[in-house]
Amino acid sequence: MPDDVRIVGWDPRLHGEFVRLNMAWLVGHELFEESDRKHFDRTRETILDKPGEVFFALDAAAEQALRNGRPATALGSCAVAFQAEGLVEILKFAVDEPARGRGVGSLLLSTALDWARAHGAVRVALESSTKLTAALRLYERFGFEHRPFPGTPTYVTADVYMERAV
Repeated sequence: MPDDVRIVGWDPRLHGEFVRLNMAWLVGHELFEESDRKHFDRTRETILDKPGEVFFALDAAAEQALRNGRPATALGSCAVAFQAEGLVEILKFAVDEPARGRGVGSLLLSTALDWARAHGAVRVALESSTKLTAALRLYERFGFEHRPFPGTPTYVTADVYMERAV
């Protein structure tokens, strides 16, 4: 795990980074759907109030910038939100291209799982795409197992459903 990276929770000043990071991979992999926009336009309603959280990976410079009231660039972000009793979903998980391969994704995912456990979740699930091979490998390393979709996928482009016990 990178020791020069700190994970922080939701900060409205980082909302633009949440959108930037996620739009980069959604558009880059041709996976953006209008239904993605709800998490960007209504983050409080669709994630934070569920309850949920949005985590950001910051390097020392970004952390200092925030403390000094300046714009900060995040290395990655990961959102989690309860979807049903005992079930937390990983939502909008992204690592900036230059930060990939440094353990930022693992650090964010570990934090998300710790949050789910601390908030009483029994299971953690996610929807993804076979286009995101690196992300799928990360999820598998963390013990997520491929399962049939429990209902209709949230996204037209989602063709992978994974779940694990907390």
